Amino acid sequence: MIQAILFVFLFFCACGAYAQKLPWYIGAQFGYGSSTWGKLVPVYDVDVMEQTVPRSVKEEGFSSGVAVGYEFNRHFTLEGNYIHYPKAIIKFSPDSKFAFDHNKTRFSTHSESFSVMAKFMANVPYTSHRWRVFSSFGVGALYRHDMLRHMWHFGPGFGAGAIWDISKRLLGELGFQLYAGDAKSEFEPVKDYIPFLYTAYGKISYRFSI
Repeated sequence: MIQAILFVFLFFCACGAYAQKLPWYIGAQFGYGSSTWGKLVPVYDVDVMEQTVPRSVKEEGFSSGVAVGYEFNRHFTLEGNYIHYPKAIIKFSPDSKFAFDHNKTRFSTHSESFSVMAKFMANVPYTSHRWRVFSSFGVGALYRHDMLRHMWHFGPGFGAGAIWDISKRLLGELGFQLYAGDAKSEFEPVKDYIPFLYTAYGKISYRFSI
């Protein structure tokens, strides 16, 4: 226990000793986003299943977000970000329970994520330290909102990618992020379903100090 506390203390001392002149950054990201809503559609045409699960799902498209981070050193960063995902259109059979209850056969659902991620980075050889690769993990808060539910889910998030030090103040990034959702075994799985969310993105960030 004492060794672990000492390690953490020395780690943050090292981070503080390194302290960059421009440790903070804020950025905007854009890319392709999707979810696992389509996993609720049965693989085989089963009339009984169509009573309670979607017949088809239309999704995938443009995602956007913002990020704020603090770079302790070139190998460790803490970052908070927000991502807005494309809406998903869920379609049911005219004979489904959803159509009977709501007098319609489709609805649109929206997903957003808020997260705090730890990024671990390594320099790419032979790039004059201008390129780094990273992996990240943390906690994500996923928010689903539509005509059926307004609900939150907290779960793990993961990511990976590459960072380009464009200049003293500008950072470029290409990456991938995944957030874990939640599903329950119930008669109408759509009601409490939180899809897994993922995005492939490009990000441009501006460095500054406070």
